[in-house]
Amino acid sequence: MGYSSNKISVKGIIGTVIYFLCFLPYIFVIHCGIEGAYFGMQDITKFYGFEGMILALILGFFNYMIPLPFSLIYQIIFFCKYIRHHKTLKIASFMLSIIFAFAFLLVGFTAN
Repeated sequence: MGYSSNKISVKGIIGTVIYFLCFLPYIFVIHCGIEGAYFGMQDITKFYGFEGMILALILGFFNYMIPLPFSLIYQIIFFCKYIRHHKTLKIASFMLSIIFAFAFLLVGFTAN
């Protein structure tokens, strides 16, 4: 009755947890758009909205443990290899992507 015949392995569970943890850098980007990100002289320059999020994407992620480009590549590869075969994970990842895209646009247009 709509159940997948594919069994979930421990490797699949660990990969899924890492996949969803790779969404954490996007929270930092949205945070930079809302609160402002400091770059250069900390007391003089503060960027909000799209400017803060874009600067966080370009400059901020090269200083953190989980850089956005690597997490994005992992998400694409994991989606192509594993998630496309599991309907529940596909729906969950699609909903998270829509939520982050909507939040990015909402913060970008309203935080200026």
